[in-house]
Order: sequence, then structure tokens, then C-alpha cells
Amino acid sequence: MMWTHFIQAGLMSFGMGMSLGVCTVTGIRNGANNSPFHTYLTLTSAHIVDITMFVLYYFGASYIFDIKWVQILLYLAGIFMLGKIAYTNISTAKKAMEIRGGNKQSLFKTTIDGIIAASIPSSLIFWVATVGSALVGTTHHLPTFLLACTGIIAGFQVSNLIWT
Repeated sequence: MMWTHFIQAGLMSFGMGMSLGVCTVTGIRNGANNSPFHTYLTLTSAHIVDITMFVLYYFGASYIFDIKWVQILLYLAGIFMLGKIAYTNISTAKKAMEIRGGNKQSLFKTTIDGIIAASIPSSLIFWVATVGSALVGTTHHLPTFLLACTGIIAGFQVSNLIWT
């Protein structure tokens, strides 16, 4: 019974990871400008947000997204991130960018890009709606919850490797 949660969560997160979203676009852009490792690092660094959300979900803090000032902060972060992506895409579109030849960036900046991309409101709401639903019924038993969380991370990792 516990392994069904792992498989269900893994397949669900694999499907989510294969969809083209802000994290994926940011990762592909970082990989095109630097190396495939930057794509993988951007997508994997988004798991920092995932793990934070697991902890919040387990301790019942999902109500925090109903607080008005938290919503405002999330929307401001989303506006910043989408603006940053738009600016970067417009500025690099003006130049002839060779694959693996654009603006080089550090691994730290690549990691921060992944964390910010995973933290925008649409990503968080999508996370709560999909990943949260995969975790329903697992919080009463810690090993089951941890196995489901491991399945989620495993599914995302497989999709990260495919995108890389």
C-alpha cells in the first residue's frame, strides 16, 4: 500500500516535470547559454522549494497561502521573476546568440534562478493543487508521507534528466 503512494506521486511529478513551465524555460535558457549541467542545476534547485513545501504541508501550514500579505509577496515575486525572464529573453533576442555561447553565469546564479522560478505564485498554486493532492492521506503515517515525497522528487529528477 505504501509503494502505491510512491508510484502515484512519482508518475504525477514526472508528468508535471515534462510540462513546459517557467522552471523548464529558465532551465533551458540557462543550458543554452552555458552548458547542459546548468539546465539540470536550474531544474534541480527548484527542489529546495519542493522540500520546503513538503515540510509546510506535513505540519498543516497550507493555510498560510490564504493570508493577504503572503499572497501580495508571492505576486510581487512572480512579477519580478516574469519581468526578469522577459527582459533576459528580449535582451538576448537582439544579439545573435550561439548555442553554448551567450552570457555565461555562475552556478550560484543558476541555482538562484531555479529557486526563484519555482517560487512564483503560479508555480506554488500549481504545486499545492497537484503535488498536494498526491500527498492527501499520507500525513497520518510519516513513512508513507516520506515515501510519497521521495516519489515526487524521483519523478521530477527523471524529467530533469530528460530535459537536460
